[in-house]
Amino acid sequence: MATPHPHHHHDHLQLSLSSTLLLLLIFSLAYAPTAAAAITIQDVCKATRYRSACESSLIHQNQKLPNPASASLIINSALSLSSRHLQTAQSMANSILQNFPNHRNRSMAARTCLDLFSMSAFRLKMAYSSSPSSRARLKDARAWTGAALTYQYDCWCELSYVNGTRLVDQTMSFLDSTLMPSTSNALSIMFSLDNFGEENAAKWGPPRTERDGFWERTQSGSGELRFQPNQGVRFGKVGATVCKEGKARGCYATVQQAVDAAPAGLKGKDRFVIYINAGVYDEIVRVPIEKTNLVFLGDGMGKTVITGSVNTGVLGISTYNTATVDETYGVDMITV
Repeated sequence: MATPHPHHHHDHLQLSLSSTLLLLLIFSLAYAPTAAAAITIQDVCKATRYRSACESSLIHQNQKLPNPASASLIINSALSLSSRHLQTAQSMANSILQNFPNHRNRSMAARTCLDLFSMSAFRLKMAYSSSPSSRARLKDARAWTGAALTYQYDCWCELSYVNGTRLVDQTMSFLDSTLMPSTSNALSIMFSLDNFGEENAAKWGPPRTERDGFWERTQSGSGELRFQPNQGVRFGKVGATVCKEGKARGCYATVQQAVDAAPAGLKGKDRFVIYINAGVYDEIVRVPIEKTNLVFLGDGMGKTVITGSVNTGVLGISTYNTATVDETYGVDMITV
């Protein structure tokens, strides 16, 4: 009877471990960042308007961020930093609201800021989810981040009309010195990455505009759907109809009711068309940020009219709140 040789099992085990280690080595080499896909934080921050703040925040406040790293990783880190600062700003706006409940203009400004911050957070989240793996996705991230920065600046403007107290002044100072620069820096990094690429980091610098004689590259034939009624573009099926008679004719009596009935989160070329019959609709229409790709289609200029009577002469009302149709995301206004 043959005697078993235990060392044969050890040989198989060693072979298995060696094979596994070899596969792991091959995998790590295949997916390790190349020299062209890594850039130092210092080089990245050359592309921002607030260079010292950029370096300080990304190096000292993000200890887990490698240096060098891929530009996309640095961008995501910058967006995360902006989101954290935004949470602080939201807390400060809440403090204003709690401390001045009877000051109508100041409390209205605080509520407006909270609305703006909510929309800014939504945009930053979208920017973070738009991986800059392609130029198209990077441009999406730039658009979302630019919108987020605009909302933050709008809050600063609202507070500038009701300042003069320590709490409001501190909030404005935080927006001006911390929140907006962090968002601006993330946007600036995207700008250089989009225009020059990671492999041309030497060309990176603070963003320039047409006033500086700089023109961005354009890409024709993107296939983006645009509404051009005179060229016969089809709008698609009407999803909701608005008329003055309302339920008597089987339609919505107000535009707001139709907006509320619209689905949320439509993407790409999907559209929800709201057809508004001729008439004067005396209402303030608010389109929530999650109601995307809505189309308002009327019977023509002077026939379909949406009007409102809110103005800044009313106590506690600011310019931000006076829009007759407030579209916080994407509404295509069409009259034919």
